[in-house]
Amino acid sequence: ALMTKTEGGNPFNTVAREFVLELKASSIYPYFKLFSAGDGGDQHEVTTLGHAMHQWHHVVAIIDRVRHVMEIWVDGTIAGSATDSYSSIYINSHPLLIGGTEETWEQYSVPKGAMDELRIYNRALTPDQILALYHSHK
Repeated sequence: ALMTKTEGGNPFNTVAREFVLELKASSIYPYFKLFSAGDGGDQHEVTTLGHAMHQWHHVVAIIDRVRHVMEIWVDGTIAGSATDSYSSIYINSHPLLIGGTEETWEQYSVPKGAMDELRIYNRALTPDQILALYHSHK
């Protein structure tokens, strides 16, 4: 199984790890998973259904600590959402890892693909903003 991860926080402590967005290709239809932790508690997660391989996908992951939701948008459409009960963000000095992980489990591997125009916001995007970004990159 291929798992591509972008994560913030300590990769060896799931409570200290603030978020993880991963692409898991365990079949012919890979899917995205978003994990969130906070307030010293365990992770919440949201998973999408499968997506076609060998083509570009526009992916937006949102952890909104004001509305208490997590969302994954794929190609301009909401593909999964879940409640995120946490209100604080764990601040630490661990590096942000993009396109890989320090975890050594056999199921994790180096990404077999490409990323383009990665953006990180300090606020949750609105549905209109997500759609505008998606249509501007088609």
